[in-house]
Amino acid sequence: MANLRTPLREINANRLPSTELTKEQRSQIITLRHRGDSWLEIAESTGFPIRTCRTTYSRLAVQRELTGNYASLPRNGRPKALSQHDKRRLLRAVRLDPYITYKTIRFEMHYPYSKSTIYRFLDVYNIKNWRAKKRPALTEEHAQLRLNWAFEHRDWTEQDWAKVDWSDECSVERGKGGPTLWVLRRPEQKWDKEMIDPMPKGKQASVMVWGCFSGLKGRTKLVIMTRDEESKRGGYSANSYCIALDEGLRDYYEPGMMFMQDNAPIHTAHKAEEWFEIHGVQVMIWPPYSPDLNPIEHIWRFLKDQLINDYPETLQWKGNHDALKERLAPLIIEAWKKIPQSYFDKCLESMKSRCEAVIEADGWYTKY
Repeated sequence: MANLRTPLREINANRLPSTELTKEQRSQIITLRHRGDSWLEIAESTGFPIRTCRTTYSRLAVQRELTGNYASLPRNGRPKALSQHDKRRLLRAVRLDPYITYKTIRFEMHYPYSKSTIYRFLDVYNIKNWRAKKRPALTEEHAQLRLNWAFEHRDWTEQDWAKVDWSDECSVERGKGGPTLWVLRRPEQKWDKEMIDPMPKGKQASVMVWGCFSGLKGRTKLVIMTRDEESKRGGYSANSYCIALDEGLRDYYEPGMMFMQDNAPIHTAHKAEEWFEIHGVQVMIWPPYSPDLNPIEHIWRFLKDQLINDYPETLQWKGNHDALKERLAPLIIEAWKKIPQSYFDKCLESMKSRCEAVIEADGWYTKY
C-alpha cells in the first residue's frame, strides 16, 4: 500500500513488495484513467508503478462483471503439499506400524515435509499421536480364556451378578489420587510455580488393604493387611491373606454366594485353598490378567480420590513411614465407609457391558 503524502513533504515511495491493492486504491486508478490522465500521471499521483496501474485497469471489466465491485477474484489457493501417492504411502506406513514416529516418517521415508503438514493430513483421518495405554501383557491363551469366560457369563442377570462377592487388595499411598488439576493460563506460563501441581517428594507411606462387596449384602469392613515377617521378603503372603479373610469374609459370606478373587499367588496358595474348603466358600473360576472384569478396581480409584479430598492435610504430615501408616489407616477406613452405595451399584451394573467389551475385543484389551 502506498504511503500518503503529508503536508509540505515529499511522497515516500517505499512500500512492501507484492502487496495487494485495496478496493479504494483500484477505484482511484480507474477514476484517474477515466478522467483522461496518462499512465505516467496516474503513477505519480498514486505512487504505484505504471505496469501496476495498467494491469489494474485492464482487469477492471472482468472484476466488475463478476463481483460487481473492485474486490479480488477467488484464487485457486496454495498447491497441496502432499500428492495422492504420498498420502497413500503415508497412510499405509502408519497402519502397518502404529509406533512409527514423525522423525522416522520425515527422514527415513524421505518425506520433505514439515511435522505440522504430516500432522494435519493424519488429523483428517482422525489419526493422532496418543500415549499408549498400559495393560497387563496378554498372550493368545490368556485372551482365549478371557473370551470363554465372557461368553459363559454374558447372559447373567443382575440377580446373578448380585450373588458374587467381589474382592481384591489395594495399596493406598499417601498423596495418590484426587482429581486432575486444570489451570487457565497463557502458553508462556507453563512452568510458572503458580501453575504447577507439586508432587510429594520421595516414596510415600502406603497401606495395604483388603475389601469386598456384593449386590446383596453391600460392602464388608475394610481390612488393613499385616505383613508376614516369616515370609521370604517380609511382605504379604498367604498367611496375610488368610488373616484378612478371617477378619473380613468369614462372617460376611453366606452359602449360595460365589467368592471372586484374582489369580495372585497368595490367593491360589494351598493355605488359602484350605481356608476356603474349611469355611465352605465357593470360589469363582477367574480368567488370568482380567482386572477390567473386576468392578472393585473402580472402587479403589474412588477410595483414593475420597481420601485425598476429605483429608488433604495428610500431605503435610511429618514422621517415619510406620508412624504415618498408623495415622493413615483409620482415615482410609473412614473413606471406605463414605463411598456412596450408589457407586457400588453402578460398578456392579457394568458387568454385562464388561463381558460384551471382552467379546467385542476377542478376549483382548478393553476400555475398562
